[in-house]
Amino acid sequence: MDGGASRAGRVGLSLALAAAVAVVSGPGEAHRPAAQRAGPEAAPAGPPRIGVRVGDHPTHGRVVFHAPPGLSYRIERLGEHRLAVRFDAPAGVILDLGRARPPRNVAALRALGDGAEITLRAGARPRHFRLGRLVVVDARDPRPPGRQPGARADGDAPAGAPAVAVPSPGTAMFPAREAQGRDADRPDGPEGAAQPNERREALGPAAHAEGPGLAPAVAGEIAGTTPSAETAPGSAGGAAASTPVPATSAPVPGGEPPPLPSGIGVGVAAPPVLGAAAPEAAQPREAGAVASPPSSAASAIGSSDLPAPATPASGPTARAQPASETRVPPHFLPAPPTVGREARPVRIVADPAPSGRALLLPFGPEVGAAAFRRGDAAVVVFDAAQPLDLGTLVGDPVFGAIEARITADATVLRLPLAAPGHLVPRRSADHGQAWLVEMRQEAAPPARPLATEPEAEPPRLAVRASQPGRSIVLADPLTGAPLLVGTLREDGQAMALSRRGAQFDLLPSVLGVVVLARSDALVLRAGLDRFTLSAAGGAELVLGEAWDAPAAAAEAATMGRVLDLPVAPAEALLERLRHLQGAIAAAAPLARAPLRREATEALLALGLAQEAQAMSALAFQEDPRAVDDPRLLLAHGAAALLAGRPAEAASAIEDRRLPEVEETELWRAVLAAARGAPEAAAPVLAGTAPLLLVYPGAVQARLLPSAVEALIGAAGQRPTLLGAARRLLEEAAVETPLLALAQARLAEAEGRTGEALAAYDALARGRDRLARARAIHRAVELRLATGALDPPGAAAALEAALFAWRGDAIEVGARLRLAALKREIGDAEGAFALLREAEAQHPDHAGTLRPRLREALLAAMAQAPPLRAVALADASQDLLPEAGEAGVAALMLLADRLIALDLSDRAARLLGVTAVRSLESPARAALGARLAALRLDEGDFAGALLALGATAAVGLPQSLTAEREVLRARALARGGDPQAAAAALRRLGAAGAEALAELLAEARDWPGAAAALAVHVENALPAPPAPLSPEHRRALARLAAFAALAGDEARLAALRAAHGPRMRNGPLGEAFALLTAAPVRGLDDLPRLQRELEAIRTLTSRLEPLRTGGPVTR
Repeated sequence: MDGGASRAGRVGLSLALAAAVAVVSGPGEAHRPAAQRAGPEAAPAGPPRIGVRVGDHPTHGRVVFHAPPGLSYRIERLGEHRLAVRFDAPAGVILDLGRARPPRNVAALRALGDGAEITLRAGARPRHFRLGRLVVVDARDPRPPGRQPGARADGDAPAGAPAVAVPSPGTAMFPAREAQGRDADRPDGPEGAAQPNERREALGPAAHAEGPGLAPAVAGEIAGTTPSAETAPGSAGGAAASTPVPATSAPVPGGEPPPLPSGIGVGVAAPPVLGAAAPEAAQPREAGAVASPPSSAASAIGSSDLPAPATPASGPTARAQPASETRVPPHFLPAPPTVGREARPVRIVADPAPSGRALLLPFGPEVGAAAFRRGDAAVVVFDAAQPLDLGTLVGDPVFGAIEARITADATVLRLPLAAPGHLVPRRSADHGQAWLVEMRQEAAPPARPLATEPEAEPPRLAVRASQPGRSIVLADPLTGAPLLVGTLREDGQAMALSRRGAQFDLLPSVLGVVVLARSDALVLRAGLDRFTLSAAGGAELVLGEAWDAPAAAAEAATMGRVLDLPVAPAEALLERLRHLQGAIAAAAPLARAPLRREATEALLALGLAQEAQAMSALAFQEDPRAVDDPRLLLAHGAAALLAGRPAEAASAIEDRRLPEVEETELWRAVLAAARGAPEAAAPVLAGTAPLLLVYPGAVQARLLPSAVEALIGAAGQRPTLLGAARRLLEEAAVETPLLALAQARLAEAEGRTGEALAAYDALARGRDRLARARAIHRAVELRLATGALDPPGAAAALEAALFAWRGDAIEVGARLRLAALKREIGDAEGAFALLREAEAQHPDHAGTLRPRLREALLAAMAQAPPLRAVALADASQDLLPEAGEAGVAALMLLADRLIALDLSDRAARLLGVTAVRSLESPARAALGARLAALRLDEGDFAGALLALGATAAVGLPQSLTAEREVLRARALARGGDPQAAAAALRRLGAAGAEALAELLAEARDWPGAAAALAVHVENALPAPPAPLSPEHRRALARLAAFAALAGDEARLAALRAAHGPRMRNGPLGEAFALLTAAPVRGLDDLPRLQRELEAIRTLTSRLEPLRTGGPVTR
């Protein structure tokens, strides 16, 4: 046995290596026939090439033919020890024997034009079957001595039993589907050496104990037909074979059916079933041949099952008659236990659920059910074999496409349904606790999510459930591997999360437990309050770390999901990815989208976001229907977002075809956080935190830091968000430097400054460059905020760490912050140089840097000496604003710096040229006003009036209009027309009062000057008790002087009463008190008179600055 097992292991290893080489060498071209590589529409260029492999096993030798999909075969008896495997190819086949040597029990193996000839050793018993693309012929050991062909022994059938086999519970759920996955290409099972008997023993007591993995009826189910019984004239069993052999309800336990007469094939007659299509007429076949359907399995026969060569007959009756054959529709296949049962109808009834309609199934309280999705269909399994009449559903827009199938111990319903639609079974009290099945586009959260409990001794997995039903074994329509389905007699219990391990997958379900078995040793048993998954036959169930359920799993189970990200160790994920790549290479282009979707999710679970995005993009390119798959669409957007491409992720994540469930909201919140909107993202992130915590570790490592940052950023308005951030960090499944940085950010937000600074400093000494750079920046900001650093020190620290991280938005942000600090400490020119360098290095961030550059340039020009300011302006002409208030301010500043260098002519030319070119009226008027003021200062009154006239405009701001009118009045007065100037100023009212007072004072009209200045003071001074500015004090002193010169005692008394206290103890306070003092009335006023005489002596010198606007001394 050890030798056989090792040989089987070598065969399995060779198969795995061949598949790996095929994947590396190209997408399925290494092992596909030329006709298949040419495409489904191209005619084959020649006969297909069929590879041959051989292997020795403990009880038999095996010959495996790699036949192209769709190529059928047949077995012919050529003699007592010779048989032929013939393929139905019009041009014949090319058999690639290579160096294959005859295996155990095979004497010779040679090629024929349309197949191969196998010579058996004496006593060897042949059997054959098909699995996917593989046609397998076994040469079994001779019977032990003393055994008769009809005697029953272990592995044989009872004497006289009919030559039929029933579908085992491990048969495919629905036919006409190529097996895709790791087991589809292995005739010996998933491990490459497991025998069929061993496989069914491992699947549990419900599985039968004979056959090469699939019984004859199973072959017909998967192919969509059943093998036919044929007869040749004159054969011993002709009469019997012309009639369909009745199916029995008992399984065939034996390993060898009884001998059949020569020329008789193996067939199963299907009983009539309501709801199934009518049988098709059988086609005549050549006598002595057993037809094999072109699908994934064929019938198994014993040594005497193979028909002997047909004996030619003479006479009119020598021509062979067509054999009696029954074909069963591929979607509805009966099993022997249903013989004699009447098909019961399925009705559509009104339902108070949102859908309004549901299917009423004829199953009572004693029948359990399970429901789940596989591929593009929703599946419901009932643990009772009952024929169903689906006639009432024909043409129904919702349930018209439903398919039903009966196995030995179950009834299976399948409805093609786009994701995330489900079929949801539930009990109906109005119909005697019968099962209702409704269709929902989105599965509702289960009332009681099923929880898993790993157990160590012995290793097994318990799934607690209320009222467990039975364990049913089916074949997965996607991978061909066994599905262990646990039914429940009580609704509302679902498995919300998907788990993957080395030996099995626990699939999500709407009801019940569904396990995809990758090991032949797995058994699912139903108990009183649980299902138990364990390994039989001395094997050990391997759970691994993936089955340590996170604390948030129960909460996450109540939330709507779209993605199915596998949680498993990296080794298991890589192995799964390798098998998916092989399946993708072998699949047709339009059948690859589901496989690419699973590969995308596996790559996401590994943290390979760029590769995952590329995989999903290939799915969209190959199949236009893939864009309607919400799961693939969200996986594509998530991959782009994790890859740092939010613009590419937005189109997928914001697509309205995605279901409005919690997982969709989560990824949209992550997208909002990536766009810089934490306030909008934080509430959703807090509500969907359990989903984040059940994601694979690699995904958590990418998502959690940004999610915590968003929660902390929005906690200023909602402090409760800090609790959600703390939970994410405490329950995270991974530890990374970026998560440690998020821990420090949380400590800072909660006021634990010392702890936060210690964490920042530790990260700054670490080796992770990104975490180090961000920790340095955060530490500097925290120390600056707490006073441990002043702005110059903070600027020096940031400048020293400027090159800790290069090349993206993080460096740009650091430069912007450093430039702001430099401007704050008075180094505007250094800030300008820093930003100028950043713009050259990061042209893609020019939109962010350009406004800051202009601000820094204007600040540098204002702070620098005039010559340096002019040089900066000349070197940065492209940064000088040309429009709006910023443009006017820049030109004004430059003009002032030119005037400071005694370059008034250059300043005037700059203002004039710019004013003429300016397209905006306010900017042109402002520049004209500045040019007019410059001309007035130079004494060019005519030039001032010309500048004002050239830049005149309507609709200007009131302040600008007043400024221009004052300049015009001054120019008129200086030009010799004071009356026109005074009239213009009086029209301005309070805005021109100050200029009018100055004009009247020059004309020595003191009462008029005092009255005009009083209007200005009344509108300009702040209300008491607000302090007075130097300009306000100067205006009050001038008003008092004008009133004193005008002899207006009443105005002086009013000024003394209203503003005397406010002018006391300040600039010009003594002069104001002297001017507004009461007149001398007696001897008591002599001291005051003396002080006034002293003040009068200096009055002239102290009033002169008031007129010219120069500095005033006390």
